[in-house]
Amino acid sequence: MIKINLPSILVETRVKEETQTETESQVSKQQISGRKRGRKLTEEEKYRKESEDKMDLLRNELKNNKDLSLSERQKIRNQISAQSSRLKKKEEFWELSKTHSEFLKEFNLLSKIID
Repeated sequence: MIKINLPSILVETRVKEETQTETESQVSKQQISGRKRGRKLTEEEKYRKESEDKMDLLRNELKNNKDLSLSERQKIRNQISAQSSRLKKKEEFWELSKTHSEFLKEFNLLSKIID
């Protein structure tokens, strides 16, 4: 085993460089394969994320473009409101769906007990 005494600054920079190259290689592997790691989004999560992204884009457009006319600003605010309403309606539907399936399971269980 060889022991080398290097200044701590050099060691830290080498570690940082190695970490950066590892991170860059991981990113490039993801870009090449086209896959993302981690769990996949459910249909609800995917819809929610897309809706929130749309609303964020519209909000940024509204915030960053000060030279928009009054009617254009109103149109963008209306689009945000409509998207928000659609998302809220979908979330209520998903919640009712879950409740319905729970009641259905309970009903089936109780009907088996009675029979």
